[in-house]
Amino acid sequence: MDRGQGPDLRCALGDPLVDLEELLQRFLAEDLADLNRYEGTFALAAWDARRRQGWALNDQASMLNLYYGEQDAGLYVATNAFSLACALGMGLNPHGVQGLLARNALLAPTTMFAGLRRVNVGEHIRYRAGMLPYGEHWNKYEPEADYRSVREAADAAAVVVDRASGYEKRPPG
Repeated sequence: MDRGQGPDLRCALGDPLVDLEELLQRFLAEDLADLNRYEGTFALAAWDARRRQGWALNDQASMLNLYYGEQDAGLYVATNAFSLACALGMGLNPHGVQGLLARNALLAPTTMFAGLRRVNVGEHIRYRAGMLPYGEHWNKYEPEADYRSVREAADAAAVVVDRASGYEKRPPG
């Protein structure tokens, strides 16, 4: 990311339905309360050189992978793990390689490279003063239900499917 004087924004776009400048301004103002309203496929990285802080986030479903690593008191972000790992001189992560071979896939935040992580579904990361906290911005649309049996949960799921498909139960006769 640019280490110049003002905020710098980089975005890998898929099919964004996002006003990127508005989103950048929200991060600069530290207004992260309603990030879930941004829709579409995107991955975003921003750096504010004056405050020496940066952010990285992707869309709610993580359609674009977003990888990050810390090095030399800086945050580095890319959509390609191999390129980023090579640029930062990172070696393989034995646990990541083992996970890939066992599952034929890697589960976020694990990557195949030591010191490199992937932003998980609905997460955003913030880098400031050497600290790298993350937050969740993907809100669940329904409160989590407390079912007492598998049958009760299946009946509730059937109602949702019936509503979504337009099927209405009719009384016998």
